[in-house]
Amino acid sequence: MPDIILGFQGEYKWLSNFWESPIIVTGIHYRNVESAYQAAKSINIADRRTFSNMTGYQAKKAGRTVTLRADWHVAKLEVMELCLRAKFMANKELAMKLVETGSADIVELNTWGDTTWGKIRTKDGTLTGSNYLGKLLMHVRRDLNS
Repeated sequence: MPDIILGFQGEYKWLSNFWESPIIVTGIHYRNVESAYQAAKSINIADRRTFSNMTGYQAKKAGRTVTLRADWHVAKLEVMELCLRAKFMANKELAMKLVETGSADIVELNTWGDTTWGKIRTKDGTLTGSNYLGKLLMHVRRDLNS
């Protein structure tokens, strides 16, 4: 096992929120975590349902157009954790794969500049960013190990 997983590519692509892994969140079926997460930005149930059959890419784009619920900036971490837990509870094979990452640090390394959910590599080669997605995945992994 590696000490660190840098990015959700290749053998670790399944860690991505865009990975097709059907989940149910607040009674609505979604194709992937990204769709459920983007849907949760709205308090309107009809709006949320429009995300149910979207790919992750479609959902990310559509999520930019919804009216954000008033508490979104406070709730978004909790929502992401809920969606991730739904992913690994619904798919035992993915849960086992997450457990099998052992104690490796999980870093959502990206090139699109997301320093909230992941990290980016600066020009001098250092990594910077909050990596909340990686931290939440490690939190879920810890709980799966309990």
